[in-house]
Amino acid sequence: VMVNSVDFGHLEEVLQVMPRVLPPVEAGDGAVYTPLPLHDELVDVLEQLDFVVKNLSELRKEVEELRNSLQNLAAEIVCEVRSHLEETQKVSRRRRFPFPRERSDSTCSSSIYFTASSGAANTDDGESEGGYSTANAESDYDRESEKDSEEGEDEVSCETVRTARRDSLDLVNEDETHLVLDSLLEEGLEQLLQQADRLHSGDEQEKREGFQLLLNNKLAYAEQKDFLWRLARAHSDMCELTDDADEKRSYAADGKEELEIALQKWDQSAECHQWYAILCGQLSEHESIQKRIQTGYVFKEHIDKAIELKPEDPQSYYLLGRWCYQVKYVVAGHCVIQNLSAFHLGC
Repeated sequence: VMVNSVDFGHLEEVLQVMPRVLPPVEAGDGAVYTPLPLHDELVDVLEQLDFVVKNLSELRKEVEELRNSLQNLAAEIVCEVRSHLEETQKVSRRRRFPFPRERSDSTCSSSIYFTASSGAANTDDGESEGGYSTANAESDYDRESEKDSEEGEDEVSCETVRTARRDSLDLVNEDETHLVLDSLLEEGLEQLLQQADRLHSGDEQEKREGFQLLLNNKLAYAEQKDFLWRLARAHSDMCELTDDADEKRSYAADGKEELEIALQKWDQSAECHQWYAILCGQLSEHESIQKRIQTGYVFKEHIDKAIELKPEDPQSYYLLGRWCYQVKYVVAGHCVIQNLSAFHLGC
């Protein structure tokens, strides 16, 4: 700004009236000195200053345009993230997942390496007043109520998206943009984790929905510790729910891989150690006896670490007790095999 205020026109007028070459000057000793041509030098300086001022002005315009572009881009990112979160929550409430509803009265696996919870799955079958079984005990009133509730939730979600877009236009600088994005991601993560815990505690269909929900949000929260161990837990749930051996092995291996990455960053997480041990056990169910014995030591190591980090968690003690029982069973079986072998050799 100070450079622009220089009056170059006045300097040009002065240069026009100045002589291009000053007259010779006689020194006291009789020698004559001829001064250098100052006019040309001043013209060169003036042209250089004018060139610098023009470049500064253009640079200032480019910086201003770049700042405006960054603010617009930040506003668009905020709108897209908010819209994605609202759409994800709306879809999860409608429960539009490609998994068929399964009904089973069988209990969960009794393997010591599986999750500690077990019980019969809930069914949707009902019985009418006359004693006849119906395919669905849900009444028309319940369906209408659910439909009205979904429409109300959709309206609230749309209004939330519109509000988020209006708020995003009020951004002032990049610092405020980062604060808004961080706050938005934390709020969305908290809601996602609560919903994942609720679905994990439900029946088979809800566990499948919880797995798909976490899988859909992996790109956004792959660097969050609490998200990763819940994703691994969902892999463990899917390993229990499927009957195909290859699918069981695939789910267990994928979940174990997720926690191997997580433990490199968060070695002090009791949940990461606990579910890593469970997934190691599930994966060993499809391996050789020697490999299962080796995995048993890894299982106990991580369960002990989980108890050390979170001694108030009863599930870790339950898993450790099941492991001790299984070890005793294996040792007893090994002794029986040795006695039978010795008996046959003696015969």
